[in-house]
Amino acid sequence: MNKKVILIKRRTRYLSAVKDNYGKKFELPQGVLAKGATGCGGTTLALEDENRTIIASPRKALIECKAKQYKEALLVEGGVRTDEVTMYIQLCDEKGIVPKILTTYDSLFKVARAIDDMSTWRVVVDEFQCMLSDSTFKSDTEIKMIQELRRFPYVTYMSATPILDEFLNEIDVFKGVPFTQLVWEDAEKVEVVRHKTNNPIAAAVKMVREYQEGRFPMREIDGRMVESREAVFFLNSVQNICSIVKKCELNAEDVNIIVGDNDDNDKMLRKLGEGFENGSAPLRGEKHKMFTFCTSTAYMGVDFYSTNATTFVISDCKRENTAVDIITELPQIAGRQRLQENPFRGVIHLFFNTSVEEVDEEAFMARLNDKMELSESMIKMYNTGEDKARKQVAKRLQRDQRMMKYSETFEYYDESQDRFAVNRMAYLSEIFSFKVQKETYRNGLTVRRLTNSTPLLTSRGSQIYEVLNEHVENVIVRTKFEEKMRKYLEYRALPSAPFNLLIPYMEQQNPELRDYYDALGAKRIHALGCKEANLMKEIHKLRMTEEVKRRLCDRLMTGCFKMYTTDELRDTLNSIYRELNIKAKATVPKYEENYGFILKQHKIAMLSGRKDVYEIVKKPL
Repeated sequence: MNKKVILIKRRTRYLSAVKDNYGKKFELPQGVLAKGATGCGGTTLALEDENRTIIASPRKALIECKAKQYKEALLVEGGVRTDEVTMYIQLCDEKGIVPKILTTYDSLFKVARAIDDMSTWRVVVDEFQCMLSDSTFKSDTEIKMIQELRRFPYVTYMSATPILDEFLNEIDVFKGVPFTQLVWEDAEKVEVVRHKTNNPIAAAVKMVREYQEGRFPMREIDGRMVESREAVFFLNSVQNICSIVKKCELNAEDVNIIVGDNDDNDKMLRKLGEGFENGSAPLRGEKHKMFTFCTSTAYMGVDFYSTNATTFVISDCKRENTAVDIITELPQIAGRQRLQENPFRGVIHLFFNTSVEEVDEEAFMARLNDKMELSESMIKMYNTGEDKARKQVAKRLQRDQRMMKYSETFEYYDESQDRFAVNRMAYLSEIFSFKVQKETYRNGLTVRRLTNSTPLLTSRGSQIYEVLNEHVENVIVRTKFEEKMRKYLEYRALPSAPFNLLIPYMEQQNPELRDYYDALGAKRIHALGCKEANLMKEIHKLRMTEEVKRRLCDRLMTGCFKMYTTDELRDTLNSIYRELNIKAKATVPKYEENYGFILKQHKIAMLSGRKDVYEIVKKPL
């Protein structure tokens, strides 16, 4: 990938002040823009220039914040219709105003449908690294967005987060795309102080208690000791935030919680007691509370103006995707404390564990290749099926992958091409996740390399604080999915009309609840503890059982008095197990017990004596 490097001179704060040698103002380039620093005004430039612009963000908080600042821009998210976008564009044209549209990745398609001539428009994909890091759980959104982006001739993919070039080269939409790197001569360095601990959440509890008991972190400035009396914690789980609040018996007046705006989060916060609610970052000059807890909704687009807050990042890589989310967003988090007079703004304390499964890269890639071969085998079979059957398979596959989140296979149905294909974004996201977790958390070495790869971050060899107590009792909370599934099954079992009305709402919010219920039934889901990991394994097991049945039907003759020896039946089943990477022992009884065949046993005379053979008298339906 060819890179163009632009040096930003000292004392330049915003991109709007950048000019080339001929006095021409900087404009967002076509292709990838590695900003090299947060808060440099990239989004602001897109909103204030003379180009018809769509700004797409992966997080609602960022565009909602910008929409409050730019009243003439249109905010397009859930609930906004395509015809409203069309009316806005027409109104701007009538008034001679340059249209500016703020939207989420999910809603970009609605904006695209409202535009007839895309040649006059530019698209800014903000925080584009999320296209990769989010793909394990919302890859359908990323794929649809990429399809829409191909229709626009001028797209800027903008981010301050380092992303490995090898991944950009593997994603079709970035192949041959120009790459512009901004290098700031006086970029501020933010140090990452690494605290390795077996239990990052317990470490956060300990840190909160240090503040509660008046033992504040201190720093010497001009010969005097200055205390940090405020703390901002970045986590990936609302449940962990609630656990810390409960464990430390924090009061609502001491805590500001900033999380995603949805019913589930509101419900959890209400359980904390009176006064607890979803908050927002105080504006410049407003009072800050002692503790602020944020989830990923605040990593981007939320600014803090505290005069003394210290930033803590809690990375518990036992939780799915946490390693990727936290580490790739460190540069974003580093830029959240805005006031220069805050003496603690230049330090991030990262609590992380080392519990990632010890799998070397060779073993990981071998397992991933097996998964890819199985996916390609499935795709080939699906694409050669009859049209009616293919539509049924497509519907079932979409349902299964919503539940499985591509944990077992990579195939998906491409509606635009009317064919089954490999979801390459999910494949690359899995490699990305593995490399970040392995290289970042193994002895903490890659934290140093990653943070030193961006002008925003550095890391130090010595620790300011002693490694926190690793034996603090861990707070165990039930997963959100388990809670939802139990409540869904409870509603399904009740005849009461009010509860029946809640079922469609839950299914709309989480369609996988209905998918699991239809596939497994309430009794089996309860037997599996309503845990998503167990349900995913059960679905995979059922899928493999059906596939084994299908392949056996293709290879065995029935109703023709064809006789099979015990060895022939075992070898046939073993070969299918190998093809599907199923770790099981092939036996004759499994034909009837597992796969629904009816075998009729006969004995025939052989030179070595009488021998058992089998006739297959009926196929499974």
